[in-house]
Amino acid sequence: MPGNLPIIARVVAKGQPLSLGLGVQVFQFQYEDSEKEDDLVTVTFSDPFHTLVDSDQFQEGTEWIVQWGFAGKLHPPRKVIVKRPRFAYGQVEVQALDKGSALKLEEKWTTYKKTTARRILEEIATDYGLTLDMDPLEMDIPFLATGGRTPFDLLKYIASRTEDHVFKVIGDKLQFKKRDLNAPPVARFAYAPGRDSRLISFDIQIKDQDNAKSSLQTTAVTVDPFTHKTKSFSADEGTSPTSNLGNVRVTRNYVTSFTDTIIKAIGASVPHKNLGNSTGKTLALPPKEDKELKAIASGHRHGALLDNVEANFEISASPDDPFLKSGSLIEIRGIGRKFSGMYQIVSIRHDLTDGYKYSIVGKRNAMGATGSNPVSGILNGPINIKNSFEKLIDFAETAVIGSVSGFVYGQKGRVL
Repeated sequence: MPGNLPIIARVVAKGQPLSLGLGVQVFQFQYEDSEKEDDLVTVTFSDPFHTLVDSDQFQEGTEWIVQWGFAGKLHPPRKVIVKRPRFAYGQVEVQALDKGSALKLEEKWTTYKKTTARRILEEIATDYGLTLDMDPLEMDIPFLATGGRTPFDLLKYIASRTEDHVFKVIGDKLQFKKRDLNAPPVARFAYAPGRDSRLISFDIQIKDQDNAKSSLQTTAVTVDPFTHKTKSFSADEGTSPTSNLGNVRVTRNYVTSFTDTIIKAIGASVPHKNLGNSTGKTLALPPKEDKELKAIASGHRHGALLDNVEANFEISASPDDPFLKSGSLIEIRGIGRKFSGMYQIVSIRHDLTDGYKYSIVGKRNAMGATGSNPVSGILNGPINIKNSFEKLIDFAETAVIGSVSGFVYGQKGRVL
């Protein structure tokens, strides 16, 4: 498909295309598709003669059907509700949220007794004119008093009691699907420095040190209501294996923290392995069955692992791309062995303001091998300052890392 096709955004309101008056132009169009948040559409119009102020199509609560993409290849239509129209001098900005935002508005006071998660989800979907699309979920609910919770809160509650299900409203469909980390990537993007690269930029951070405890192990604790004895289930590598987006787990012997001993000895800030006494996060829960206790612990562990590496990618869109959406897997190449590989899209913003670009937030729970031993492998155990420091200089190559006996060392141990 030609790469120079026109970029198009379409909006239908009240069954008709938007009626734009004299001098009205579109300054900005963004659609943000998020796994955890409501989808958000932001459209900014010039309105020099204030023709949009009184239009019914721009009023709060109006349903819009939006499509965007390249001529001949538009994304499937998404339904959104106008939530925050902003009328300023010569300009109108409209923000609209997906239909799932309606699930946050009304409290429910129903009491469910001896039912299943599917029945509750079906009732919520029916109440809001949605069709339920869910992966199998075996979870009985003996008693659940909603107590003023919104339907959105109930969905979050049920999702938190599963191992790896997530929910989202797309158009007129309520999806409650299991996250699949074994799926093939829907697209591949490469970064080529100095060349015409579609992957414009990347920004990656490792959050292992923030999440190490919840990532290594999660323990769910409850009390048997009949025997009054404590029950617990711990989810870790052995009890609840998780598919890896990469081949080296982030929490497995990765360099994250610093040791005061070496800093004092040679004046260098040297990475060191995680301490081995991280025992995990404990979740105190009301009475639960064994299988639900296991699912809750495993679910928290999966979520913590997937939150360990977060990346932001800016990508130039192409007509040949598949329809990218939150939850999909993509493959990134050309950014080093450690970070090249598979990422799950947590959110993606389609921006048609200046050309067509994707801004993607992706996450993964493992990385590629670097082929080098970490610095901590050199310095663990008894410290021989002279030998360790020479090895460290060879490893660091270009970094000025400190001074010994008044000398400052730089590239490859050269005395400065």
